[in-house]
Amino acid sequence: MSYVTQGTVQVECRTKTNAEIFINPTTDHAVKHNEKDYIVFVDAESPQPQSQLFEKKTKSFTIQEEHFIEMLTKAAFKGTKIEIRMNAECKKIEARKIPATL
Repeated sequence: MSYVTQGTVQVECRTKTNAEIFINPTTDHAVKHNEKDYIVFVDAESPQPQSQLFEKKTKSFTIQEEHFIEMLTKAAFKGTKIEIRMNAECKKIEARKIPATL
């Protein structure tokens, strides 16, 4: 099982091989409840709709692959929408698609 979300990203580079990314979800992958913004990750493989929600301001990912950091930084500068596929626990990025298929 894997989960996907789409949106633009913000990249906080610490070094060439250490960065933190934050997702700014598209309206289809965002929910607001009690003044808090959430990112919706949708199960990409299940025939029944399943999802996980994470508070936007607290959900970030550490990236340590230089080529991936460069790719996401370019996407962030251009405001390109991307798709990120996560593992079942939504803790590890399994795949990314730039630009996202909307």
